[in-house]
Amino acid sequence: MSTLPLVTVVTITYNLIKDGREKFVRQCIESVKNQTYPNIEHIIIDGASSDGTLEIFKDYPWLKVYSEPDSGIYDAMNKGVAHANGKYIAFLNSDDFWHDNRAVEVSVNALEENNADFSYAPCVCLDGQDEFLGYLYPTIETFFVWMPFCHQTMFTKTNLVHFDADLKSAADYDFVLNLILDGANGVYVPLNFASYRMIGVSTMETDLSYIERRNSIRRHLISRYGISEKEADNIDHLKSIKNTLLTKIRKDVYPDLALKMKNNLTSKSGNKSDLDIIPRPRKINVLFPIGAFSDISTKNLLTQISKRNDCEVFLYKDTDIAVPEEFKSLRFYVGKSREIDAFCATVSEIPHRLKRAGIPQLNSLNDIKYRYPQKEKNIFIKGSYKIRVGTFTIFEVNVDYGILNYFLFKKFPVIKIIDNYNTRKYYLFTFLKVFERKIK
Repeated sequence: MSTLPLVTVVTITYNLIKDGREKFVRQCIESVKNQTYPNIEHIIIDGASSDGTLEIFKDYPWLKVYSEPDSGIYDAMNKGVAHANGKYIAFLNSDDFWHDNRAVEVSVNALEENNADFSYAPCVCLDGQDEFLGYLYPTIETFFVWMPFCHQTMFTKTNLVHFDADLKSAADYDFVLNLILDGANGVYVPLNFASYRMIGVSTMETDLSYIERRNSIRRHLISRYGISEKEADNIDHLKSIKNTLLTKIRKDVYPDLALKMKNNLTSKSGNKSDLDIIPRPRKINVLFPIGAFSDISTKNLLTQISKRNDCEVFLYKDTDIAVPEEFKSLRFYVGKSREIDAFCATVSEIPHRLKRAGIPQLNSLNDIKYRYPQKEKNIFIKGSYKIRVGTFTIFEVNVDYGILNYFLFKKFPVIKIIDNYNTRKYYLFTFLKVFERKIK
């Protein structure tokens, strides 16, 4: 018998064949089965499907299937909790899947090592045709106004989970709000492992979900902190918040979260702080200096990255070089308003450019040009090189003569590109905030 804690995964289903979602639920089931973590039970809570959906599950004999009528998705989710035997529980919708087979292993390790009550992580957003829409990054510090992360990335101690089945659209948010205000300890998992198809009822905020979320905020914040309905409406509309209210909330939440709220939401000069950090799908933002247009290998690299649907390229004006016609549609980076995930330039020029562009600097970049490997190892790759995070390819570089890869400081990859003229150029791709929101 495994000594690892049991994890229960719950998937809610109803008439999936009728809705054309059979391939989605099969992908969901297989993504759980393929996990590296060995101690998982997968429970299907079916709402008495009548279209043959139950026949699908006969192909997966390890599933625990329960089928009976329910009064809605949150009633079904509570039934999943009642049947769960695991120390931890996760809810994975039938439309969604874990694209990284380490999802459970990494999440459980984080929960156990931090003695945490729940975990959360970034995710990938897809549409119904599996087109990439963007990455969704957690904003845990805004939990008291918005669902702060994608619930498909959430693992929770099972004994803490219960949903208000009277709610029809926002009971998951109501649960998270109550959980955190009760002092639960959440831990961030720096692994993008979940793919979320934005085709369900929670994809966009309907009138019903807006009303339920608003009422949940009012019920919790007004009763706990005695704020006025007008102030609650301001919070609900993401306009502004009083620092005095933030101070009260921080006293109730876990200390690490209180620190994030203080650093990211508290105004240093006034009585109110604008609250504009909400989870929205976005692409990886890559910054290129326009000086790179003078170099053919860099232009080729920029061309490839700008064509990817998961990256958005911004230009940094570092010289008076004219932008070539084919790149004039790219936008210029104008300051700190956007998060830059990757900065591409020749290594020797990175430090001052990072500083001038206002991008967070790594302490070790100041002397990076003196840290090239002294001896070249025999790891020359011809044709192409894929930069990966987990099982995801962030982007792929193709050159005629190949690429040599070194890992600088065991974290940030330095790519040495040998171009058509046998000229060696070094590039550093620093993924500063792709999978982690840094505290300023």
